[in-house]
Amino acid sequence: MSKKEFSKIGDLTDMANDIKVVFEKHGIKDPAFAIAFTASPDYRTVHWVTNVSRTDGIKLMKATSEKMTYTAN
Repeated sequence: MSKKEFSKIGDLTDMANDIKVVFEKHGIKDPAFAIAFTASPDYRTVHWVTNVSRTDGIKLMKATSEKMTYTAN
């Protein structure tokens, strides 16, 4: 994915707060998360929301990608 395809969706702080509440309702206290998603009409554009630093979000995404790859193979 080229840099020009990265999200310009804006500040997702409110979404991160809403997601944190959902985790906590399911018994997960103080969750750290990084969630990637796409939306119509251009499903090739990636958006993300995280409640940790950009560096930690990247680490979470990388670890998840590796785990998904190993699990799938």
